[in-house]
Formats: sequence, structure tokens, C-alpha cells
Amino acid sequence: MPDVPLRRAPGVLWRDGAFGVVVLAPGGSEPRTITGTGRALWHALARPITATALAAELSEAFGVDPARVEADIGPVLAELHRIGVIDQEPA
Repeated sequence: MPDVPLRRAPGVLWRDGAFGVVVLAPGGSEPRTITGTGRALWHALARPITATALAAELSEAFGVDPARVEADIGPVLAELHRIGVIDQEPA
């Protein structure tokens, strides 16, 4: 996924609770749960942000190397994009 701004997709239904964040893509039938530090990732996607900037933000919040965070969140962002709950910010 190129390093372009990402954001929550319009129309995504989501609920945050003690168990994590449950998301449902527009027109989707299968909700997904984002747990652990993924909650912080989801909340950061409330505004357009690149994967690099997101990794830097999360690395500061959790005290982990930004390169490691970027490698870890890459597959998560790809999956969230695949299921339709995040989009690339329009140019």
C-alpha cells in the first residue's frame, strides 16, 4: 500500500468498547473486531494520516521503534482496506 493518507471509510459503522473496536463496512455483513493497540490505530484514522505518520504517532505512544511499528501495521492497514473500512484520502 503506498504511503498516501488513509482514513476511515465513509459510512463505516463502529463501536468502541472494553473488548475492542467492532467495525462493519458499508454494505458489509461480517463485523470485525480490532483489539489491543489496534484501537489506537483505529482512533488515529479519524483523520487522514499516512502509514509513516501513523507509525511515528503509535511508536511515540507505545515506546516502540517506528520502523517496527510501520512493519507491524502494514498488514493491518492492508486488511482494513481490503474489507472496506478504510480508504485512501482522495487527491
